[in-house]
Amino acid sequence: EVGIEEGYIWYTGLPARIRADLGQIRQQVGDLNRWHVHALPESEYPLVYQRYLGEEGLSGAGLSLYTALPVSLAHGTHEVWLQATSAESDPLYGTGRHSTLLGRLQNFWQFSRSTYGQIGFTALGGDHADTLKGRVLGADLRLTWRPPHAGTRRNLTFRAEGYRFRGDELGDITTRYGMFADLVLQTSQRWIFGARYDYVESPRGARVKEWQISPTITWWQSEFVYLRLEGQHHHVDGGENDNRLLFQAVFSMGPHKHETY
Repeated sequence: EVGIEEGYIWYTGLPARIRADLGQIRQQVGDLNRWHVHALPESEYPLVYQRYLGEEGLSGAGLSLYTALPVSLAHGTHEVWLQATSAESDPLYGTGRHSTLLGRLQNFWQFSRSTYGQIGFTALGGDHADTLKGRVLGADLRLTWRPPHAGTRRNLTFRAEGYRFRGDELGDITTRYGMFADLVLQTSQRWIFGARYDYVESPRGARVKEWQISPTITWWQSEFVYLRLEGQHHHVDGGENDNRLLFQAVFSMGPHKHETY
């Protein structure tokens, strides 16, 4: 299958310093949903994304509005996204494409020349007629240490995200929770080590809990090619453990410059 993962036009310099994106976009959920799968620190999206948004996260065709707020709390930068798309998400709607509304507040602080942090809050949801309604609330944290004199060779990043899913299927209401924590350490220009812990409860039906641990080793052969070895230990309550060893090779053709910065 060949398809368009993202394709949009954007306008800057609009009133109130608004940027508008129009087209097929990956929506601004947490820190990682916006990333394409080849750029993730692991081979797959976190389990909470897969269970509450879809196997490939959340994306859709529509309109995105972005602006940076003209205020600063503790010398921070505060950004807001409002998005309306037609998205396909089995956890939220069952089948078909349906209107999805999303709002996100993201706050950024530069603590020193080497360290910065980010805290974000996301709310999204939509309805499949009167049969299925899905709502998701989320909070995310990111802390990064990257010394300016070794920005391409040294990097330590910690991420943690938590989500609350509320589903209403013909009056049967469920409230479930999920999260992940991720640590990535770059020790040189070529070597990156990481590990992620996932926990999530099934969005609808009987409450099924699952968790997973995924350690990774990534080696950049060049700026366009990387190889990754990843282990996965996956556990589902009431089921057997699933252990896997994955090998991933990613080839990138040309620069990736679709963002203004």
